Amino acid sequence: MRAWFACILALSPLPAAVLAQSVAPPNAWVYINSSGNRTFSDVAPPPDTPEKNILKRPGGAFAGAAKASASAPAQVPSAAAPAASAPRIAGKDPELEKRLKAKAAAEDVKKAADDAKTKVEDEANLAKRKASCDTQAQNQAALKSDNRIGRINAKGEREFLSDEQRAAELRKVESNLAECAKG
Repeated sequence: MRAWFACILALSPLPAAVLAQSVAPPNAWVYINSSGNRTFSDVAPPPDTPEKNILKRPGGAFAGAAKASASAPAQVPSAAAPAASAPRIAGKDPELEKRLKAKAAAEDVKKAADDAKTKVEDEANLAKRKASCDTQAQNQAALKSDNRIGRINAKGEREFLSDEQRAAELRKVESNLAECAKG
């Protein structure tokens, strides 16, 4: 019995064609090219290929199904669409929507990270400004006191401020404190 079945398979082109079509991946085209060779491809056949030479379309549509939908143009299957034969709602692409949502989520994460970084930088700047203002307040108190104020000059010698120098320094410190009060 097996020999008889093998003989029929060997002599009959129909079972061979059915077997050849069944081994093709679900998103593959099977067609006979211009040289007469059977071609398995994930790319649609050239536009000049006659409809009778297209044996299988993506999604498992065989030649008989192709004749029923001969009025529909041939579509190139996308590599990212495993369910190419699944019906789609007009105007909505779930893959595109998923990518857009992922992109929006990534942008939100980046924006949140940038906002957090800006907040940390603002807090650091505020702390520096507060420390500077505290130092200016201490300098003002020292300049208003009757104590002698000394500093080291370029030669490394200690010198004391005169009354004019003290008044100029006090005006500078009070100006800086006014800026601290504004900000």
